[in-house]
Amino acid sequence: MVKKDICNFLIVILGLTAFYCLFNFDIYKDEFLTFIICIIILSFIRYKLSKDIAKNKENNPSPSLLESNIAKYSTKNIMTPAEFQFFSKFRELEENYIIIPQLNLAAVIQKNTGKYHNELFRNIDFAILDKNYNLLLLIELNDKTHNTFKRRDRDLKVKKILQDCNIPMLTFYTCYPNDKQYVINRINKTLNDITIKSKNS
Repeated sequence: MVKKDICNFLIVILGLTAFYCLFNFDIYKDEFLTFIICIIILSFIRYKLSKDIAKNKENNPSPSLLESNIAKYSTKNIMTPAEFQFFSKFRELEENYIIIPQLNLAAVIQKNTGKYHNELFRNIDFAILDKNYNLLLLIELNDKTHNTFKRRDRDLKVKKILQDCNIPMLTFYTCYPNDKQYVINRINKTLNDITIKSKNS
């Protein structure tokens, strides 16, 4: 780029000088022709430099151009490693139930009043449904991020929504071992209680 700028500067200077010589052609005839030849040579050099710069940009795009070529979106796993590990502990329940990870509340709850329902655009870690796709139970796996004020506020809002809809939810915590049998027993007990309650109602 610097070489190209130098060529441009020299072409301008030589052009002005040649223009001066043209007005005094009788005196500076030889000098005029020399300046014209130099301008032609410099113009050719400038052309070659421009071609090299363009080729270099094509082979080595700038960071901004590279960023613009990066896709805005990409796929990701539906569960975190911790969630997948926890899921593997009660996955055998799929023999009798349908288990859906990352269920959005808006998929199973509707708001009957008000125009906006942004509070329903929240995901629950796991949902357990019967074979007819009736929602039975929601499960949350809480890590230390749930101790932040923002997450606690979110959890309270979710809890209130679920209570209004009479949807039971179990909460497990990553800070505890959550042994496989403990997880399965707790889920089964809750599901059995739901079945008994449903029969009695």
